[in-house]
Amino acid sequence: MTHSAFQPAGKTFELETDYVVVGSGAGGATAAVTLARGGAKVIVVEAGPWRDPADYPSSVYGAMRDMLDGWSATFTRGRAYWPIVQGALVGGSTVINSAIAVRTPGDVFERWQRETGVGGDFADRIWQLQDELERELHAEEVPEASRGRSNLLARKGANALGYGNGFITRITADGVVDSLHFIQGGRNGVTLNAPMGSRIQGDTLWVLDVDVLRGFDARTGASSTLTGPCGADSPAWPGS
Repeated sequence: MTHSAFQPAGKTFELETDYVVVGSGAGGATAAVTLARGGAKVIVVEAGPWRDPADYPSSVYGAMRDMLDGWSATFTRGRAYWPIVQGALVGGSTVINSAIAVRTPGDVFERWQRETGVGGDFADRIWQLQDELERELHAEEVPEASRGRSNLLARKGANALGYGNGFITRITADGVVDSLHFIQGGRNGVTLNAPMGSRIQGDTLWVLDVDVLRGFDARTGASSTLTGPCGADSPAWPGS
């Protein structure tokens, strides 16, 4: 892989390739690596600069100035204004935006099989691909320097109260799992559709799902209780 630096407008720049992918974010990068693994020559064109992690700004101001498109001043307009967080560097928005991706729950595959006939080992194959993605992305446990004071205080309080806790499980660059996911939808009899909140009460971890209130053993993570349907203001939500 080679990298060509910024080219000013009007300058002739010639390369020979099979495909040109515009944008290096989640979509562009995925398309480019898929084509390259198929044997094609691929060029990825990105409007923003290449930045090594060591060169990332250390402040919100710096990030808005150097890493976000138009100082993150782009909004959608409709019933409400909503900011569009869009990166402007190699890696696109994946560099400055993150989210938790929940694996496809097992009951979803069951519904697909029931309604569309898609079944067999389809679920296992999808979960295997998701395992490979975690290894390829070199996921790892959140470094101590990145955990933040609020998270550290929360863990200190949990330890003092004897509650089981842990940081998000990741995988190291050599593919070794540092620790297990505490709760993982679709496996070990656990179903999570769209969790909206959680609370520990005694030895039970209550998770408010979009449709029901689910209880898990706070020490092992095993599914133990199911109530519902309910909402965040429901009397079934512990402590409400």
